[in-house]
Amino acid sequence: MNRIQWLRFVPIAIIVGFALVGRPAHADDWSNFALVGCDAATNVVDVQEISVDGDQETYPAPSGYRSKWLGSLVKYISPPEGVPDDAVHGTYRKKIGDWKVSCTLKGNVYLIIVSPWSLNDMVMGQCGPGDPDLELTVYRDRKLLVKNLRFSYAGECMQDNNLAFFLRVKLSEVKRVVTIGDISSKIPEFDIPYSQMPKFDQRNSATLKYKPN
Repeated sequence: MNRIQWLRFVPIAIIVGFALVGRPAHADDWSNFALVGCDAATNVVDVQEISVDGDQETYPAPSGYRSKWLGSLVKYISPPEGVPDDAVHGTYRKKIGDWKVSCTLKGNVYLIIVSPWSLNDMVMGQCGPGDPDLELTVYRDRKLLVKNLRFSYAGECMQDNNLAFFLRVKLSEVKRVVTIGDISSKIPEFDIPYSQMPKFDQRNSATLKYKPN
């Protein structure tokens, strides 16, 4: 997947790069961020994953959005002395927390939970280097609305995986639908009613079906 696709969704910003303290030297030169916007005018929650060129810990989010570096939600654990830093016994990432954002639309409280996930937590392994991706869970008035929906920029690493991966999810309080988009340049965005969203089956990447009631 072309990493510059995120430019369709966010304004072009000037990114000032700097070296990251504590980040593995073998991490790639892209940084993954979560963007969460809560628009009281349109009554829409907008969640995106973007990938920016360069090792960044901060990102100047567009107006109305908050940003979180997904690398801050994990820590990297090195092997003991004398153990080779390889794909089996070497450095791996471990989740240390979630990012939670709360907003209210038309009197309804949305709790957006951003968690890190990776195809391979062994950073020297296949598809392991770089920042984790975004896993999204959303509660509306304490009721589960979106469950463990996985975003990813992994591109060719998806070829052997039976999942559809996304980069943007919008939740409309007015329409009561979840709009999932930017799966790839070949598949347009689609809507799923709130009533069906908790049963959405991400595993079927071919037909993108969700389980009916």
